[in-house]
Amino acid sequence: MEAKHTPGPWAVEVDTRQDGQPGYAIRQGDDGYGAVIAETRPDEPSTNTLANARIIAAAPQLLAALRDMTSWADSLGEVAKNCGAIDRSVMLNSAIASARAAIARAEA
Repeated sequence: MEAKHTPGPWAVEVDTRQDGQPGYAIRQGDDGYGAVIAETRPDEPSTNTLANARIIAAAPQLLAALRDMTSWADSLGEVAKNCGAIDRSVMLNSAIASARAAIARAEA
């Protein structure tokens, strides 16, 4: 499926507003000049702000990896099923379903 979001990679940069409030900008590309995708600004000092910015910036790469993994896991699930490893097949199918739900949410 074609991405509806701004293509990655995305990068995190320190971004202080004119009022001095610290935060981070998530930008397209890694040169500091791309479009701003999102900003994280704590309501109060927080150690989570940078971590939140990093996970947002990783979203395109995580989505691509999840797509690759579900494609590979589909094949592995069939092998497990054909080898009689029913328990493994059920667990793998459950993981694939969760991954597909996350992909669908990201691509909605």
